[in-house]
Amino acid sequence: MFWRATTFRLFLALALFAQSHSGLDPGERPPDQRGPAPHQQITVKIRSGKTGRPIWLASPYVFLGKPDPQHFEESYRRTKLWSDARVDVSGVAPREIRVWIDFIHRDCRFAEGDNRFRTFDFGGITLNGIGSFDLDKILSTGIVAPNLCSTKTQHPEPGVLVIYVIPSTFKELWDS
Repeated sequence: MFWRATTFRLFLALALFAQSHSGLDPGERPPDQRGPAPHQQITVKIRSGKTGRPIWLASPYVFLGKPDPQHFEESYRRTKLWSDARVDVSGVAPREIRVWIDFIHRDCRFAEGDNRFRTFDFGGITLNGIGSFDLDKILSTGIVAPNLCSTKTQHPEPGVLVIYVIPSTFKELWDS
């Protein structure tokens, strides 16, 4: 009886030792037995170029990979009240993202008076003029787009893309 208990304990100790030095965490499967890749998600934050605060109910259009203006409606991202859109970017190739925001007076990524990107055209000129962002850099360190409207900015956060705009006034929306 003593011999069986000692053998069992020795076997258990060797099994735990082998598992702890195999390079795998307990319960982790070897690389060839893993399931599908985990979902990668980023947050696109639309902020006021003047105050740096969230813009209520922003209207971002997020184009993943190779942009196609014909997929305009599918690229619309519903935001929360504080203008944050969550986007699944797993499996996107090429690993880039372009964001166009509707109902704005000015996109703070561009110089004052540059109104080329206020309206969307389906010929591709708008999408070609908007610079792309690297998805892997957004996931690892985060990206804060330039704010040419003021000095307001924030520090990058992993998994977050921040874009500054000045929203249209009610009068501008009414007249358009």
